[in-house]
Amino acid sequence: MQDAGGKHDSYSDKKIAELLLGTNLSQKDKFEGLDDNGNGRLSSRELKMGMRNMGKIWLGLKRIKVFLGSKADDDLSYNEFISIVKDRIAER
Repeated sequence: MQDAGGKHDSYSDKKIAELLLGTNLSQKDKFEGLDDNGNGRLSSRELKMGMRNMGKIWLGLKRIKVFLGSKADDDLSYNEFISIVKDRIAER
């Protein structure tokens, strides 16, 4: 199935990162909430669907992969995920 994109694809990496961490949940709880299959690793598809479910943020898979950068095709550990998110927040 082709990914048609999402209505929030124009969001900057920084805005996406801020939305990911901008809840009352701890970072670990947020990660676990996004990890749909509970394997301790986060795929780009899980991130896409988790953002829709948790925050009503609609991003296409291509936009998610741009956000994740060189790790886009990897299943991310908690530490890898948080590192990427924090790096994106620090970007200007």
